Amino acid sequence: MSARGRQIAVAVAVAAAWAGAAWAARARGFHELSDDDHARVVIAEAFARAPRLDPSGTSWLPFPFWLNGAAMMLLGRSLEVARGVAVASAAASGALLFFTATRLRLGAWSAFFAATLPLSIPLVPALGAATVPELLAAALGCFALASSAAGAHLAAASAVTLACWSRYELWPLSPVVAAHAALHAWAEPEGRGRAGAGAVTALLGPAAWLAHNAVAHGSATWFSSRVTEFRAASGVASDALAFPRAALLGAPAHVLAATVGVAALGREGVRRARLPLAGAAAVLAGLAIAAARGTTPTHHPERAVLIVWLLACPVFALTLPEVFATRLRVRPALSLLLVVGAAVAAGWVKGKPQTTQADRRAWEATGRLLRDALRPGERVLVVPDSYSYLAGVAALGRPEDVETITLRAFDPRGAHDVDPTTSVDALCQAAARGGAGVALLTHAQAGRLPALPPGGHALPAGLLVPCRE
Repeated sequence: MSARGRQIAVAVAVAAAWAGAAWAARARGFHELSDDDHARVVIAEAFARAPRLDPSGTSWLPFPFWLNGAAMMLLGRSLEVARGVAVASAAASGALLFFTATRLRLGAWSAFFAATLPLSIPLVPALGAATVPELLAAALGCFALASSAAGAHLAAASAVTLACWSRYELWPLSPVVAAHAALHAWAEPEGRGRAGAGAVTALLGPAAWLAHNAVAHGSATWFSSRVTEFRAASGVASDALAFPRAALLGAPAHVLAATVGVAALGREGVRRARLPLAGAAAVLAGLAIAAARGTTPTHHPERAVLIVWLLACPVFALTLPEVFATRLRVRPALSLLLVVGAAVAAGWVKGKPQTTQADRRAWEATGRLLRDALRPGERVLVVPDSYSYLAGVAALGRPEDVETITLRAFDPRGAHDVDPTTSVDALCQAAARGGAGVALLTHAQAGRLPALPPGGHALPAGLLVPCRE
């Protein structure tokens, strides 16, 4: 087999391992990380029905919705399709990490080690099973840095653009890739055209989104203001050290192994890993600055630093052979192996991340029952008392058939002050105004009624109330 053929075969094996890890996470009982998982599915389902440039119309970036929506256009709108896309994205992420390692000049089997090592971090297989974009976005960022280091500037620019259209924490990679391409254009006249084009294209992701916000919302930084307002309304305090701390404590063995490996090689280690190191430092610095300003994600800081963990694995693999090559360094090398071995064992022992799955499973079952019970175009009213209702909307697969009344008491951004679930008459009047023939009361809402409405149909998440005359 040729070297290229061997590379492709190993890349396929890595992709299969990542897909298998994602399926295994779901088989072990993992379902989702948060309500955002289902919110993203709902937006993708709406995009598949009526495509538009900015699918969410919120601060969420568009590429993940384009990807999921395109799949749903072909395969149908459903939660199952979204989860299939998640597993396929996990496989693609593994392959991207393998090619990240090969572009850093690792051999096929060293690259295999570097690309499968992240699976020992418990959150990674969970992100592969979840319908969120962090994993693929971080893998694209890793590939962009490695491609830039290898002189493939247009490939680097394309990858970093997709990463920047997926997650804000990866925006600092854009100037890193652009600056490296610009330096190549200045130093190597024969490749100036491609390097210069790569430098300009690498800035496209953030620049295009800023321009879109300026046109669509009247402010280039509208998305940042929206995040700040939500964070303030949620009462979550800003902590500039939250993300560096999450980077270290979330995968300490991997980060420390890479750090010690680079330090053991001194200047040579820094030279070999300069682009991954620069990328990781830029992301952490950007997150720390944004946290100080209150513009970072409200929850789950470890998901924002995922790229740091992914980059640590090829950096460790890159430095390990040289550490072994010097007899004086055999002892620290063995120590590193023990650390990584402990991390691998911890990843399997720790198990699935903790999530509140029971309510969402009930809502998913409710959504599937409604999909069978209601014809397309028949609408149902929901007055949420938790964001778990999004699981039901995602499972229904037709978000346009759900009329939602969001109370300000439930969500500070809600537009309604009057709760229509206090009586059946008020509920059905609200349903009629929204064109819904039925309304869904949660168990808590139904329990507050003085008497249950006649003809109500029990569902796993609540009570379906007919409102047609």
